[in-house]
Amino acid sequence: MKIIQSSPFNLLAYGLSLISYMTLMLSIPLIDTIADSLQVHVSQIHLGMSLLFFLFSLSAILFSILSDIFGAYTTLKFAQITSLFGLLLLANTHDITVFYLGCTLIGAGTGCYSPIGRALLLRHTNNPKAIKIFTSKISICVILAPILASILARGMAFFDWRYAYYCMFIIELTLLIVSQIILKNDRQQLLLIRNIKKTLWHCLSQKSFILNTLSTGVGYAVFMQTIMGNVHSILSQTRMLNYNEMNEIILGLSAVYIIGIFTFRKLINLDNLPLVRLLFVATFLCGSGLLFYSETHFLLSVIALYIISFTIGFLNPMSSSYAMANIKLGQGMASALLTFSFAFVSSLYSLAQANLMLSNEAFTLSAMFASFFFLLFIAISLVRYKFN
Repeated sequence: MKIIQSSPFNLLAYGLSLISYMTLMLSIPLIDTIADSLQVHVSQIHLGMSLLFFLFSLSAILFSILSDIFGAYTTLKFAQITSLFGLLLLANTHDITVFYLGCTLIGAGTGCYSPIGRALLLRHTNNPKAIKIFTSKISICVILAPILASILARGMAFFDWRYAYYCMFIIELTLLIVSQIILKNDRQQLLLIRNIKKTLWHCLSQKSFILNTLSTGVGYAVFMQTIMGNVHSILSQTRMLNYNEMNEIILGLSAVYIIGIFTFRKLINLDNLPLVRLLFVATFLCGSGLLFYSETHFLLSVIALYIISFTIGFLNPMSSSYAMANIKLGQGMASALLTFSFAFVSSLYSLAQANLMLSNEAFTLSAMFASFFFLLFIAISLVRYKFN
């Protein structure tokens, strides 16, 4: 099959991934601001973030299954409308209960965007190498999302944090219109309900898929929930940062993450990639150790975060690419499980942060070292696995 490198379907897949994670991450920089505005403890906002991530993970599975049965056109439209209602609620909330309801609707709506986008891309690409390249580009979109979300959120916070949700509403509404136009031309082969179990078993019966999906989940949770959610607190211990400086730091973190992605793409055909994975996991540990010993040194803390971001930038596209490489049936289900892994792990991290009596800095270090042991276990388990 001819590889379509710049088709509307590819562009829509990138747009769905970018905007879904922008919507998901929009609230992270506003946690303290929202807590002050609603006059609640910050832990209650963290609970809202945990709820958001959890519903995002459930949506990734449920709506993606529905998209395989009823088609992406209908399913995505319903999900997008759900997310739009959630954004309107958060844009007008003055109560913690309404805030929780808005988080629920946003998570339930946006969770399926990226899996549907990945499945759309896979339906129009039948070359394993091209799949790895295209999923790398999706990884770039996912990492650009927190940059744009942070700039939007922190910029609107100067006026009213609720304006950030109005802006996101307009962006999502535009995406809804564009996606419906493009998906009218999608020739999707629908699945029967009785075949869902077969496709699920096809994914879960593969050791490589399970372990690489778990690795992807841990990696994204580290970068997007832990680093992006706590970078301001970590660096503010030693230096007060203004709006522009904070955005420069976030841009730098994302830039080195993207360098990690391109490093993976350069090494994509290397025979001993499983051993290279072990090397990058060890580098992740070095970055975490440096962060532990740099509590009072601003520059060392930044370098440590850059090292961690670079290693995760390499490991995430590697894991997601190899998770999807051998999936021949029910790509929507497989993509949904990838998104579910990230969102579910992130919801657990957010829940832990809301309930553990730890500072943001102590929680970040704890999450780093816990993640290292997960990643090390996965790397060792796959060290003898030969990828196609």
